Amino acid sequence: MQSFRKFLIALTLLLIWWGRSIACDVCGSFIGIHPGDKKAYVSMFYRYVSFSGSHTTNSTFFPDGGMRIGHTDHAGSNANSSKDFEVYRAAEWRARYYLHSRIELSVIAPYVFNTAYENSKRTRNSGLGDLSTLIGWQMINEASTGKFNHRLLLGAGVKWGIGDENQKVNNERLSILLQPGTGSNDVLFFANYQLGRGNWSWNVLPMYKINGKNQFEERVSNSTTFFSSISYQWKRNENFKVMPSIQSYFESMNGVEVSGEKLAGTSMEELFLGPGVDLFYKNIGFSSSGWWSVMQNQNESMMTSRIRYRAGITWYFNQDSFLFN
Repeated sequence: MQSFRKFLIALTLLLIWWGRSIACDVCGSFIGIHPGDKKAYVSMFYRYVSFSGSHTTNSTFFPDGGMRIGHTDHAGSNANSSKDFEVYRAAEWRARYYLHSRIELSVIAPYVFNTAYENSKRTRNSGLGDLSTLIGWQMINEASTGKFNHRLLLGAGVKWGIGDENQKVNNERLSILLQPGTGSNDVLFFANYQLGRGNWSWNVLPMYKINGKNQFEERVSNSTTFFSSISYQWKRNENFKVMPSIQSYFESMNGVEVSGEKLAGTSMEELFLGPGVDLFYKNIGFSSSGWWSVMQNQNESMMTSRIRYRAGITWYFNQDSFLFN
């Protein structure tokens, strides 16, 4: 009876989150019920995000050449051509450590590489991005309801604006969209619900992110993301496991503000869908996923989302002790 009440509470919280959740691109740090789900880890991930006009040369998915907010110059003009493109890459170091058997601490530290081609001019920039720290509490550690197992993680975190947001080219400050850091300290809240039966699992992760301002009076609006996946675990043996999955990702935000005025072409509301696969050999895991846009509300920008790709390798380890009992 107590387990069933917890299940109802979890379901209610998820519905609340779905109605008002908002976030950033850290969803990939939660994958669901899998061999490394309740272990500490360190990992390295690579992220790739591309946007382009309708007539880019070569591949539209990977035009020549973090999170994207929109496409505009610092003054708010929006003179994009159909050949313009933007590519955002990041190499991320991630780690998770359990402070308590049911309380986890996660850290994400990115190094970003940004490229933009606008009005026949190519701009590249790179640097250390903003650091994120998250605390999660396993409200439902692992409960059974008939043939189903379910788990609920509730958490909050801070994205620290330690990345440089004042990089310049030819003595002119780059747009906030190309800066490695945002210069603002932001707060986020998240929930991760996992439901499993046999070799199948379902994972949902809504997040809500509240953003601050930087020294240039720039502010990214509060944003919503919702991640979901359905996966199947195939065991070759005890040491080797494969988990293919279908994943969806929704992102919504109202744009970028400078001194209280919204920049044109910076709002975003989009749904992505794509495959993923996780490979586990002993205590090593490899993760890869690619998402394509299936629904996008166009703003004033001529830029269109093309692809989002993520891959990483993770070393999992069991903890013998915790800071708190």
